[in-house]
Amino acid sequence: MMAEYIFYTTDGYTHAPDGQEMDNCQVLGRAQGETPDEALLCLLDENPWIREHHYDPAAIVACRIVEE
Repeated sequence: MMAEYIFYTTDGYTHAPDGQEMDNCQVLGRAQGETPDEALLCLLDENPWIREHHYDPAAIVACRIVEE
């Protein structure tokens, strides 16, 4: 059964309004798959910019989206 997952990473940083660098989480997207690993492969195939910007696939976290 296919499930939908949202993917995020703690790779990278952002700038606070005062200009200081801050660690953060970045949402990379959503994808479907029978497993989180399968969905991650779909996410990476559909979004080549993730690899182009050198995000580490091992650092990407999958959270299943639960429907009521």
